[in-house]
Amino acid sequence: IVNHSPVLEMLPAPGGGMGGVLALDTTEERPAFRIVRARAVIMAAGNACRLFVSANTPGLMFNVGVCPANTGESIAQFWRIGGALVGMDRGYRHAGPRYSSRCGKSTWIGVYRYPNGEPIGPFTSRPSRETSDITGDIWNSSFSDLMVNGRGPAMMDCAGASREDLDHMLWAMGCEGMTGFVNQMKAEGVDPGRHGVVFGQYEPHGIRGIEINPKTETNLPGVYAVGDHIGNFRTNIGGAAVFGYISGEQAAAYVKGRELCGDIENTPWARERMAWYSRFGEREQGAAWQECNHAIQQILSDFAAPGPHKVRSASLLSSGLKFIGDLRVLIERQLAAPTAHELMRAAETLAIVDMGEIMIRCALERRESRGSMQRSDYTFTNPLLNNKFIRIAKENGEPRITWRDIHR
Repeated sequence: IVNHSPVLEMLPAPGGGMGGVLALDTTEERPAFRIVRARAVIMAAGNACRLFVSANTPGLMFNVGVCPANTGESIAQFWRIGGALVGMDRGYRHAGPRYSSRCGKSTWIGVYRYPNGEPIGPFTSRPSRETSDITGDIWNSSFSDLMVNGRGPAMMDCAGASREDLDHMLWAMGCEGMTGFVNQMKAEGVDPGRHGVVFGQYEPHGIRGIEINPKTETNLPGVYAVGDHIGNFRTNIGGAAVFGYISGEQAAAYVKGRELCGDIENTPWARERMAWYSRFGEREQGAAWQECNHAIQQILSDFAAPGPHKVRSASLLSSGLKFIGDLRVLIERQLAAPTAHELMRAAETLAIVDMGEIMIRCALERRESRGSMQRSDYTFTNPLLNNKFIRIAKENGEPRITWRDIHR
């Protein structure tokens, strides 16, 4: 285990396969590179966050429902070296406490209610540890719909739950990683058994990504992918645990008899990427990574956001793609990240820029309306595209988009 070493790039071996990764050494204030040689690479992909402006607290970039350090870096790094991605036009909007964002709404033992006390859904009228209230899953957009139609906000009401069930709920929230939220409620004297909690829908995050086969292999030899979100497999705990086990077995079998690439840091790709990151690290004055992150969030929120209550069109998407190109020019000229921490955050943001471009290119290809992906210029759902994924990969340095069956 090598700590304090977030990966910046994957490094293919000159003769094929993988040579290792380029990592950032954050043990000191000044950034430095660290080469990790490997015969195979297993990527663990989480939710891609910080792509869109925070829906409920726009000024607080890190107040998001899931880990804000997950920005799709493994997906972007894979894409840069020719990796195939699927479903990248899609986005998902989770929900939870409105102003202190934290996913885990199914952990709450309560009832979703209108402010007048009326249940929002027909499924339950009293908190139940056994069944909970599935309204937020059946009617996913309800939290936003109620704010638009004026009947909101949606309230989570745990009143009526037994003390034992409430204690179990708070314990389970800790297991969900919600300890900060639980501590905040305790510090503010909030008792979920007596006080309603306003719920809201969060900004979109990525939900698809790297294309794999049942062995977790990708289109690049020696590269395997698992994690919460994989392109053609909505994995969650299965992807993080079960598929992680499978991936380890497959990678171990693959590396048998293969030699490490001893000079991977001197390949053209490695030298190019180190020179690129070094420009930002050596620039003492300029635009901070936060400015870059806010800029890409504004572009994606205005021109490429999935619903509810948002539409896409060729005009909007093409404008967003153009503005991302403009942003890339400004990044090359102005981005400054003179400390290791700043360069780490800048690398996350640069991945977001790639993720945004990929999302827009795939969204332009989807000439239909489907689910939360509503097109004002293609208002119908095309049945010929049922059970199909959009696939994108670089060929000769240029993006190539095709369609593939979901099951094959």
